[in-house]
Amino acid sequence: MRGLPRFSRALTQAPASGIRRIVSAAQARQAAGLPVYPFHLGEPSFDTPLAVREAAARALMEGRTHYAPNAGIPELRQAIAADLSRRYGTSLPAESVVVTVGACEALTLALMAVLEPGDQVLVPTPCWPNYLHLPRLLGAEAVELPARPQDGFRPDLVELERSITPHTRAIVVNTPNNPTGAMLRRDDLDGLLGLARRRGLWLICDEIYQDITFGPSRHIGVLELSAPDDPAILVGGFSKSYAMTGWRLGYLVASPEHSAQFLKLHQYLVTSATAFAQWGALEALSAEAEVEAMRQTYQARRDRVVETLRRCGIEFVQPEGAFYVFGRVPTAEGGEAFCERMLREHGLGFVPGGVFGRDFGDWFRLCFAGPTEELEEGLAALREAFRVPQ
Repeated sequence: MRGLPRFSRALTQAPASGIRRIVSAAQARQAAGLPVYPFHLGEPSFDTPLAVREAAARALMEGRTHYAPNAGIPELRQAIAADLSRRYGTSLPAESVVVTVGACEALTLALMAVLEPGDQVLVPTPCWPNYLHLPRLLGAEAVELPARPQDGFRPDLVELERSITPHTRAIVVNTPNNPTGAMLRRDDLDGLLGLARRRGLWLICDEIYQDITFGPSRHIGVLELSAPDDPAILVGGFSKSYAMTGWRLGYLVASPEHSAQFLKLHQYLVTSATAFAQWGALEALSAEAEVEAMRQTYQARRDRVVETLRRCGIEFVQPEGAFYVFGRVPTAEGGEAFCERMLREHGLGFVPGGVFGRDFGDWFRLCFAGPTEELEEGLAALREAFRVPQ
């Protein structure tokens, strides 16, 4: 008698999400009636703007509950193209846009479309773990290229080019960056695009945090510098800027010819994104005042966090965007043990740095997306843990 059928080797060898492991531990602590200060999950504390919710509710009540066009409703694709064209001084056709089930699907589409088993993708670290594990699930190799804190965690272009082999197919970058808050400069993106053109590589640029920046540097998007026929793929979405994490709406942008290929894969994976939710997303693109109010709140929270970290003597690089601080563990115990102890003894939900790249085991990520009152309570607990006067 044959045994049970097996799972793929790539899947069984893939680790469970390191971030979700911390989330589960924090939930268990809460279930036991113990306090948890939620510095671990990139979940905006705000509700989705009311007008966005109302637009989706209207669409639902009007019966917009059938399949949407595969690439997204035309109105939303056109609005995304117009919004990006305005931001970056370009002229983007709606045919370049594929509306996806979250930015996660957009990233998955990009990687599935360009990688085959045995290929390599270059990934500057520290980075969001999906950039490392999705290629491995596809039978490809994610080559980690650690950035240095003294360089502001921006990628080393010389090292990137040296790492290219005949198997290299793509580079994945994220600006503003999760977990460091670093932002790519114009020279960085120019160099990355030039490298992609010269060496025949795809440049996948995740800009999900494009609206959450703190100056003085402004966000430079890949569309601002790329030509229409460049091998550039933009990953974007609504989760972070508009507090729409549960809506699961994102988008992928490339040249119309390239997007047609991504669309084929999107059709096989999910058919289309949720119809009535797309009408809400269309309204979200007009919510500039609400987005700016959230950005200002995040900046105030960042300032409070970095002030406390300095008082505690914790080394970090000042975040320029997103809603994370990446700090160096101030003890000899390492990131895993430090984060477990901080949660166990003080209710502080930090994520170990090793989740974001193998060279960052003595770092940790602190997220300041949660409610301001809880953040202040958590910072008080952090000061107490380090015996810093309140």
